[in-house]
Parts: sequence; structure tokens; C-alpha cells
Amino acid sequence: MNAFQSFRNAVLEDDDLQEQVISIVNTATANGSGLGDGIATLAKNHGYS
Repeated sequence: MNAFQSFRNAVLEDDDLQEQVISIVNTATANGSGLGDGIATLAKNHGYS
């Protein structure tokens, strides 16, 4: 399983991670950018690269 799949599974199983992802999506939507960087940073901060 690659890092993306592992992180995806972790998000699906963890309510706190889900809320962080939703926050990143909402912020990126409001700003018009930053979604990819925000999700990548979140994944890296949780040990996925």
C-alpha cells in the first residue's frame, strides 16, 4: 500500500484527521488555492510521505 492509500485510510478512520482535512478544503476553497500543499503538509506531519 502506498503512502497516499495509507494516509487516506487513516483519515477515514480518524475523526480528528477528517476535521483537519475538511478545514484545509474549506480554507483552500475560500482562498482559491492551497489544497494540495495543505493536504501534503498534513500527511507529512502525520508521518506519511
